[in-house]
Amino acid sequence: MAFTFTKEERLSRKTLIAQLFEKGNPVVKGFPFRFSWVYVTLENPYPVQILFPVSKRSIPQANQRNRIRRLMRELYRMRKHELYAVLQQNNRQIALSMSYLAQQPLRMSELKPLFDQAFHKLLHEVTKSH
Repeated sequence: MAFTFTKEERLSRKTLIAQLFEKGNPVVKGFPFRFSWVYVTLENPYPVQILFPVSKRSIPQANQRNRIRRLMRELYRMRKHELYAVLQQNNRQIALSMSYLAQQPLRMSELKPLFDQAFHKLLHEVTKSH
């Protein structure tokens, strides 16, 4: 599997985003990340469409918010194949939100081990929910 992140993998449909945040969906927290998802039927071959929200209240500068989103996309891009494998085994598709909860921007070296822990929790929860 190529370690790419295409436009089709980004969550952009407003109805799916609303469905993701309105329902009482499963949540996995692993500071500074919060994963929320809902099982859906997507119109593309990818098992996951993902959104990377960063709060304007906690990170007021737009350039810092954009930098955090880039780092989150990079972290996800390198580990997404594990999530894809779990979902394809169970023939499921999800809309996923990976929110940033910290009050200040962190460096990539600080984010990587925290992301690995949170992503492992996410894989465990998605596997368990079947």
